[in-house]
Amino acid sequence: MDGFVFVPSRANTAIPNARVMVYEVVGNGQPDRLIAQTQANNEGFYRVDNQPLNKLIRIEAVDPFQLPDQPQRKVSGVLSFAEAEARTRNLNPPSTLAAAIVGVQGTTAPLSDSQVSGLETAAEERLSQPGAPDITADPNALTKLAQEMASTTFGTADVFVFSEPTVQATVLVNGVAAGKTTTLKPGSTAGANSVHLSDLAAGLATITVTAPGFVDDQFTVQITAGQNASVQRTLHVAGAPRIIDQRAVPERLPSTGGEVTLQAIVYSEAGEKLNVVAEVTLPGTTTVRTVNLSAVDKYLYVGKMTAAANTSSVNATYTVKIKASPAARPLEVAQSVSSFQVGGLR
Repeated sequence: MDGFVFVPSRANTAIPNARVMVYEVVGNGQPDRLIAQTQANNEGFYRVDNQPLNKLIRIEAVDPFQLPDQPQRKVSGVLSFAEAEARTRNLNPPSTLAAAIVGVQGTTAPLSDSQVSGLETAAEERLSQPGAPDITADPNALTKLAQEMASTTFGTADVFVFSEPTVQATVLVNGVAAGKTTTLKPGSTAGANSVHLSDLAAGLATITVTAPGFVDDQFTVQITAGQNASVQRTLHVAGAPRIIDQRAVPERLPSTGGEVTLQAIVYSEAGEKLNVVAEVTLPGTTTVRTVNLSAVDKYLYVGKMTAAANTSSVNATYTVKIKASPAARPLEVAQSVSSFQVGGLR
């Protein structure tokens, strides 16, 4: 995350050497947690790395050039990271008022970019009106203005969830769990199968509904200030995992045998935890050796075994059957077969 620091006392130019602090918004009456601090360079530019994901972050900067008997000037802003990426956050009066509105409302959940932009647009419009106070130097005026605007910049939503069979579902807002509900069968009258979402900043909120054995349902909802949005969603049962590819490395060993790495690329549309095993049938027998494969990447599963030396002049073929099933649904099994060889004596 990087950006520039602006305050009115510098005629809206980026100020040098501002002291920048980054906080995780904790809520529940607890003080925000300081997670990083730095200082802007001589052009007012700052950078802070390694910020947490799916958290509401508040950035605050203090103007180091304070005249005697003058109030200390501060600017701030809010930001949320849904994924690890480079982001820019400039701190100025509108972002400061937006951050104060969030604080007054008591919101601790992450905000989407659309919601942050909506708050800052409303703040900029208010600060452009005649007689608007200098909120960067007057904390009381900042709080009063934020209190006035809180009710006109937030809305609510009800999410009704259906599925067959019924299941307990979790509703997340911008990546953070906001509530649970027991679904009803499709065609039922919506009622108790809902999660009420309050304190939603106006703008597009990203909503995700998850349940074990079902495909995650992610969508956006337009939140309008002072209004309640209502949406109905139907979850769909996830199928068995898909084995995209499998292989043995190496696919052919010398007659002396040796270690073989068994690999499988397995995809679950529901993103479930999977149990993946290789059932290896030894050459010329019905004996099966089971090798557990462990996840080493999002989709890659790997296990190792040792193949015995081959004393025959004929190649020895090992048959490898990969089986993958969700940990919560062991009967939903995907299978795929391949083989590898240990060369015969020459």
